[in-house]
Amino acid sequence: LSFRLSERMTSSGGKLARSRARRKWESERFEIVISSHLLFFNFTEGRSEIVNGVECRDRLDALLRIMEHEALHLAETLLRGKSSCRGPWFRSASARLFGHSETAHRLPTMRLAARRDLGIAVGSPVFFKSGGQMLSGRVNRITKRATVLVKDPLGALYSDGIRYIKYYVRLENLSKEP
Repeated sequence: LSFRLSERMTSSGGKLARSRARRKWESERFEIVISSHLLFFNFTEGRSEIVNGVECRDRLDALLRIMEHEALHLAETLLRGKSSCRGPWFRSASARLFGHSETAHRLPTMRLAARRDLGIAVGSPVFFKSGGQMLSGRVNRITKRATVLVKDPLGALYSDGIRYIKYYVRLENLSKEP
């Protein structure tokens, strides 16, 4: 069993990765991966968050709840061969052992924060500066940054029949008005 933090995980607080043995003398390997991005992005301004149905006031409390959840995935995988948050065994064990009332981490993602704080969602028309000029486009994806598609005759052809150039823009650099 190994443990690591991931800066790339942007939509899940944690996960259990399983590597099956390829040869007879090798053993199965498990890795618990925690999203450092979500832990550090949240818990600013004294705001608490709900993790697995439990109110968490800080990053350490959230990390504990996520580790409990992932440890339970490991236990169920070792006992039953597979694990599912939605299954009755997992739900029951989660409530009995840790007092979790939910079986999803539910830490707010950048997508939720963009909607909550900026009123920007996938599909929203937005404006931003690039190379000294103001551009307008539509938000196509939100992770750590927004992927904004700007119409351009030299851009790549998309399935809607329109050519776009793709820009990666920090959320704080987007606005709903020019």
